[in-house]
Order: sequence, then C-alpha cells, then structure tokens
Amino acid sequence: MSNIQDFTQRYYKEHKNLTLKLDSGGDLPTGEFDRYSMGISFSGIDQIFLDKARKVLKIIEEDSLDVDISEKLPTDKLVSRYPELVNLFLGQEVQTHEYFHLLQTLTLPSCFSLYKASRELASLKVTIFVYYLRLGGKLNLNSINNIFDVIDTVDDAEIKGYLERLFDLYRENISLIENFYEYDEGNSAINVVDLMEGAAYTFQKLMNRSTEIDTFTAKDDSFYKKAKSFFQGKGGSEDVLFLILSHMSLKYGLLDDGDFMEFMPTPQGIFEGLCENITEYEKSLNDIPLQISFFGTYSYADKLEKWGFNINNSELSLLKDISNIEDESLYAVGKLVSIIRMVTAHVKEIYNKKGTKFKDASMVIDEPRASTIDSNIKEHFVEYDSDLFLALLLAHNSFATEFFFKFLPKARDTTYKGLFDEDTSSMMDDNLYKLVDDVDFLLRHKVGRCCEEHGKIPYRDLINNNNENCLTTRVNSLIGVGLEGIIE
Repeated sequence: MSNIQDFTQRYYKEHKNLTLKLDSGGDLPTGEFDRYSMGISFSGIDQIFLDKARKVLKIIEEDSLDVDISEKLPTDKLVSRYPELVNLFLGQEVQTHEYFHLLQTLTLPSCFSLYKASRELASLKVTIFVYYLRLGGKLNLNSINNIFDVIDTVDDAEIKGYLERLFDLYRENISLIENFYEYDEGNSAINVVDLMEGAAYTFQKLMNRSTEIDTFTAKDDSFYKKAKSFFQGKGGSEDVLFLILSHMSLKYGLLDDGDFMEFMPTPQGIFEGLCENITEYEKSLNDIPLQISFFGTYSYADKLEKWGFNINNSELSLLKDISNIEDESLYAVGKLVSIIRMVTAHVKEIYNKKGTKFKDASMVIDEPRASTIDSNIKEHFVEYDSDLFLALLLAHNSFATEFFFKFLPKARDTTYKGLFDEDTSSMMDDNLYKLVDDVDFLLRHKVGRCCEEHGKIPYRDLINNNNENCLTTRVNSLIGVGLEGIIE
C-alpha cells in the first residue's frame, strides 16, 4: 500500500470529525466550529426563532408586577414563569459554546495543535486542487477517488515534486488528529476531545447562568459529558471546578503526533491526576467567610490584596478598563484565580512524577489566520489568555456577555494573507476551503453536497442547479467556470 493510500484511509476515518458540533438532535439550534478554519456557523437560529425570543423579552419588560423581575429572579424561576424564554437561552448557549471553542484554540496549546494540524491538511487539499486546475487538469469521477489521489496524476515534474514534498511534510498530522480523538494512555477513560467539548458544554451553562434549565440534554457517554462523569465519579460536584480542571489540563497537557506523548503529561493524564485532589479544591472553593468586609473606596487591586488574593500585576491591567464589578463578583474572581493557582501547582507535581521539567504554557501562534485574530483580541485584552481573564468570564456576567456576543464575532471577521500570499478575508477563506471540501466529497461519494435546499444529489443534477448557494455556482464564483469545467 502506498503512502498516499495508507494516509487517505486514516484521514477519511477522522474526516467526519472536521467540525466540533453542538447538536442534541430534534429541532434545537445547532452550532459548528470548523477545526481547520475556526469558522463558526449556526443552524436553527432564524428570524422566527429570534422573534420568539424578542417577544418574551418584551413581555418581561412590560410586566407590571415587577419591573426588575429579570434582575431579582434566579434563571430557573424566571424560565418557570416565562417558559418561552428558554428559546433565548438556547440561542445564547449555542453561540457561547462555539465561540468558547475559538477561545480554547487561541489560548490552549493542545487545542491550537489540533487546529494547526487540521489547517495544514486542509491547506494541502486546497493547494493540490488549485495547482491541478492551473495545469489545466480535470477531475475524473471514475478514476480519482479523493483530492489526494490527484498527486499521482500530475504530469508536470516540478509541481508534482512540490506537492509530494508538501504531502510528506504534513502527512503525519493525521496522527495528531487521531490522538485528539483516540489516544489511549494506560486505558485512560477519556480523550482530549472529551475535555475540550466537556469544558465548552459546561462553560455555556455557567456563563449564561442556565445550569438549572433544561436546554441541551447530552448523553452521559457523549463528548460533552464523558469527562464530567469521570469527575463526578471521583467525588466532584462543582461545575466551575470541572471547567477549571479541564481547562488547565488542556493548557498544560501535550497533544502531538505521538513522538513525545509517552514521555510528557497529556491533557487526559493531567486531568485524571488533578481529579485525585477534588476534595481539597472544593473545600477551598466553598470556604467563603460568612461576612466579607468590602472596601468601597479601594481599587480593585487593593480589595483583592486585602482579601488575601495574589493577582499578577500584568493581569491587573484587565481590571482597569472594566467598570461596575460588584464586590461579590470581584471576590469570586479572586477565589477562582486562587483555585487555578492551586491547580497549577498540582500540575507541576504531575510533571515531576512523570520525570519531565514543567514549563509554562506559552503559545506560539504561527499561522496567519489565527495570528491575526489573536492580534485583534490583544488590541483590547492583552491578557485574554490569563487565569484572571477566565475567572472574569465566569464571575462577571455582563463582561462575558459583551465579550462573547459582540466582541469575538467582530474580532474573528478579519483580513490576512491567504494560502497563496493573496489578501483574503475570513469569509473568502471559509468559502474556498468549504468549496474544496465539497469537491472532495463529490470525488469520494460520486454525489455532491449542493446546498441546503437541494442536499446531496448526483453529479448530473449538480451541474443544472444554479441558485446562489449551489455548488456549481460557488465553483464558478471562485474559479470562473462551473462544475462541468473541472469535472469529467
């Protein structure tokens, strides 16, 4: 079996996992995070859905019984009084979940490793496709079974050599992707995907204060609940603690193609080790004085210091630009940071037991799209990857809402140098990579994903559908010819 054949068998086995998708079935809204483009999309959040949410908000606003009802009632009581309000929380949760994946990718080395490996393989497919078309080649549905097969059909020796070198450079990326979903470390109960999805699922509930509301109901053996079930089996009960442990495990654990995972602590290895200290963490989390002495005239930094919390000076700059943090929320920030620091100390112990030197989780974002989004965020939040920032997102609801629902969508919509050193945008980039993936799907299955209206249909029908979102129209807009110009 050739290197390309062996690679394609493994690649398409994992290809179904190209997106990290929040989907509980039924008619609920869904969201997708493309792990090769950081593209974010939603389904089911249409105008009718939004109108329902606005309608119930207007009813609450006009409720003459209590004008401040939304401020005074716990979330579950509020939804009990206004059942239609659950639609609003559904929409907020799915958006929070997908944008938390973006935050994970930009701040947690193991999550960025998944993105970069996936991105390079997707870029390889785009490069093969574009160079082949530039040579005047057509994709034969009878003899070519996927984009990677094209390498062997290229006649130009120079370009074929270039594509073969790229393939050799990136083909082991599939091992990293396999390790994300499947790496078995001493019969570990969980994988890296369980931590990434479990953290996002828990965060969506915590940030929206919807833990007690029946919105998305994931199965216990799903990616969303598997790590949480392990945590609970070890005696854990606090959702915020589960989030911290999974987040810090993804921050300090190694995900690679397997060369070093045997010798370095992995995310799941760190998580399982940290779960042995749950009693200590939960005692500290719940060890809050009956009466906190609040210092109304002191700065945020002075208050945190007087409460005994040690916050780095570099992180305190975050607090200078944030107003209206109530003392209870500020105390919670300090408490969460102290728990995170305790967890970090235990991570260092896990490194020592493994016989490796602990090193801080510094991020090297060396990919143009991710680097540009990172720069956009850092223009406003230099320390957005810090422990304090995570604590702020959990404890300060209005700040988190502004960040996830207004700031991040704008920061992600950016321009940068594309794969062929051209100026491109997030939308153009998404369209190109999605187009190549759809052409690849056609080669593999001999039916194509046309559009939302037409679904999956045979090639002979694809070329006759010319609506704006149809596959042949998308090919034409990017390449200048329809499907019949590239397929034979």
